[in-house]
Amino acid sequence: MRDSKLDLFFTFIKGDHRISRKYAESKKGLPIKGLDLPLFRYVLSLQERIQRLHIIYSKIVKSHKETLEETQQVELKGYGSRIKSTELNIYYEVFFNEIYSILENVSRINLFMFENPSNISPKFSKQIKKIESGDLSFSSEYDRIILEEMEWFNDVSRIRDNANHFLTGLVVFDRTDDGKPIPKYLNYNISERKKHESDDSKIEMNISNNIAIFFKTIIKILDEIAGIYIKKMDKDVPCHISYFKDGEVEIRSITYNDYVAGKDGEYVTTLINPKKEK
Repeated sequence: MRDSKLDLFFTFIKGDHRISRKYAESKKGLPIKGLDLPLFRYVLSLQERIQRLHIIYSKIVKSHKETLEETQQVELKGYGSRIKSTELNIYYEVFFNEIYSILENVSRINLFMFENPSNISPKFSKQIKKIESGDLSFSSEYDRIILEEMEWFNDVSRIRDNANHFLTGLVVFDRTDDGKPIPKYLNYNISERKKHESDDSKIEMNISNNIAIFFKTIIKILDEIAGIYIKKMDKDVPCHISYFKDGEVEIRSITYNDYVAGKDGEYVTTLINPKKEK
């Protein structure tokens, strides 16, 4: 069993008592509005956003290579388009916006998974500020992540806030010692939000160097947070999960505790059986 904590959380949260609308309505301060299964919808959204982040990351890697090739062709011919660098800029800004949105989903899930959501903002940036000032605590483990592992979020916020509300950035180029182009992201911090006031006015990022770091960091932190959620989750409630083996797809009913113990659970049905289809 090699599932990440994040995968385990996504699989077994549906068995938790907090998943129902009735639970959500019993707690003041939960962001439920017209949602039928509020926590489940936020979890599904988080899962979808992480998949989107993987796709955007792969697009950036491909676009980075194409931008270098395009730039080299322009330099050889003396003319040409910059469409690939524009695409790279789009993907880059979307990448940071998606990270920001992922953490907005986390901040809402926090209100379900931790106690006493009343009077706590659902916004991630406000929760961070409260934890940093000592005015809010979700758990010692979660607070430690916020205090010790989230310094990079300021860059995410600066890029996202300025690109969304003020100026789009540009892909510009530095040079290696031997003259090869290095694509960089350039924008200017004109946000008047207090969290950005002390930041440098110029936003510069080496796209190739930092994109992998941001990607690995957010996935690592999400896995750590999922581990904290799992500790608070109901783990003895059977859930239907899919098993894939040799082209066959079975649905089995199993609890979290039995699953991590390596048990098979109770057979429910077979969705795909290639042997019978023959």
